[in-house]
Amino acid sequence: MDFWNSIPPEVIADAKAGNPHGIRAMAKAPKLEPRYDYYMEAYKELGTERQQGMSLGPIPNSAIRQWCENEELDPLETEAFQYVIRTLDNHQREKAAEKMEKEHAKSKAKR
Repeated sequence: MDFWNSIPPEVIADAKAGNPHGIRAMAKAPKLEPRYDYYMEAYKELGTERQQGMSLGPIPNSAIRQWCENEELDPLETEAFQYVIRTLDNHQREKAAEKMEKEHAKSKAKR
């Protein structure tokens, strides 16, 4: 999720071209089983529903519920889907908050 968005396209191109630095960077990429592709694609799409602000806001519950309805998920599938999406979202938001804190501390130290 976060990792793939952080890899510059030139690094991916370098890895494909056989550049050792690019190959090492790509080797560190998380390996997800294909069965998780559905969740990752849904998570990326649902991420576009966030409100814009100073920090990374949560994916609205209404957007998650609408996804489940559109996909015609049964109650058990809906519960699992909501859990996975919310867990991914909370993790990404925690990492974003940590990054923002570090950047704030750096800029404060420079003053």
